[in-house]
Amino acid sequence: MDGESCLNVTSYDSYSQLFCNLPPGSGARVSLVASIITGTSDTISSLPIMLLGYADPYITRVAHVDCLPSNTSGSVTSCPRIGGGTLTVIGNNFGSADAVVLIDGELCVDVVHDEQSPHYRLRCTLPAGTAANAAIVFIQAGGSVAIITNSSATVRNSILTRTSSNRTNVYSHTNMSFVLFLFCNIIGRVLALSSRHISG
Repeated sequence: MDGESCLNVTSYDSYSQLFCNLPPGSGARVSLVASIITGTSDTISSLPIMLLGYADPYITRVAHVDCLPSNTSGSVTSCPRIGGGTLTVIGNNFGSADAVVLIDGELCVDVVHDEQSPHYRLRCTLPAGTAANAAIVFIQAGGSVAIITNSSATVRNSILTRTSSNRTNVYSHTNMSFVLFLFCNIIGRVLALSSRHISG
């Protein structure tokens, strides 16, 4: 399954049915390949097929040493506008590695999944920003996305608010327009990163 072995495989009806323990993973569509070893030690494999998807990620809490806990459980406020410092993101279904986190469209760089609980906790460096209620976009390795905003049905109380200034930031976008804006931002940044890897 996407290169991970399914454990404790058992077969029935002359290998027409296989049963195994699902390995940890992430992604909305996972490639499945069945392989058998013949009597001559040759390996015969099926063609890859997409029949399985893992659960979408979600966030329950964020924390940062330079931010203050807000009145809403799990969220923080008065975060430094210059960014920096470690943002801890807690939730579920993060995947074991390679997640992408954006704070109001800006990459939260240096993402590290927790060694003991990679699917539940990760850390990244807070980017600079000025949003009063910053949306958090979490992209699971494999493509599943969680968008956390102050008006989202999947908010789970995980909002990040910057320190106040003389100017108040007000979003005039509708919810759908704001989501489209974030997705366009994501696509642009992913393409930029891809071209950087290709040229490097």
